[in-house]
Amino acid sequence: MERHDIAIIMSLYGKDNESYLNECLDSILQQTYTSWHLFLYSDGTIPSELQNIVDNFITQYKSKITFCSREKNMGLAMTLNDLIAVVLEKSSAKYVVRMDSDDIAVADRFSLQYSYMEQHPEIDVSGGGCYEFGSDFSKNYKKVLSSHEELSDKIFNRCPFVHPTVIFKRSVFESGMRYPTDTFMTEDLAFWFLLLSKGFRFGNIDTGLIYYRQSNNTVLRRRGFDKALSELKLRVKYQFRFRRLGLQDSFYTLSHFILRLFPASLFGYLYKRFR
Repeated sequence: MERHDIAIIMSLYGKDNESYLNECLDSILQQTYTSWHLFLYSDGTIPSELQNIVDNFITQYKSKITFCSREKNMGLAMTLNDLIAVVLEKSSAKYVVRMDSDDIAVADRFSLQYSYMEQHPEIDVSGGGCYEFGSDFSKNYKKVLSSHEELSDKIFNRCPFVHPTVIFKRSVFESGMRYPTDTFMTEDLAFWFLLLSKGFRFGNIDTGLIYYRQSNNTVLRRRGFDKALSELKLRVKYQFRFRRLGLQDSFYTLSHFILRLFPASLFGYLYKRFR
């Protein structure tokens, strides 16, 4: 395997769209920063159309991809943790980057993130903004907070990162950190809380790094009692751990719980308006 500075970790599922995957892979190939290697994991059996795309990519760019698969679907958190283990074993990359199989990365995404991390050695995890599209609830541009102080102070109000834009220092995972697997559709927020509790430092670039594809269905999957309860337990747990039991953080914790119980139309409106 050739030397590279960035390891990209991406999960693939049987329900994924082949044209979206093609667009995603094309956006990686067109990056201005070329010292990367893609670690792709098929979480469960995928149809032949998707497998053909992967096989063609491997044929053309064998030195740029490591492909793993398993027959049984185990979920995103488990898949990302397995990918992290593969990266630590097979790669010397300094940074680990997240992408989803329907992301479209802007051409200088890796260049911007690599430069940011090199210029801010105190930062362990960072991300950036995104251009949302594809659903009635999409924003043209989703803005993010920038400094560690802002991100940690407002973590009970808003998620600190757009998950598919994140880049990690390798040392985060060498220290043993992994995505929690005991939450329901809340693995990213659970990980940010965990990392913050362990003293890792956050940052963001307030510029669009990806075109973030959405659908009405994927947005509305963020509501419902199971999702609401899982996130409520997580937030309350870290309110106690951080000793942040004041009115403001408690208000945000309760508001997020109630929001996810709203009817779909009202949830969608508030999701677009206030996040």
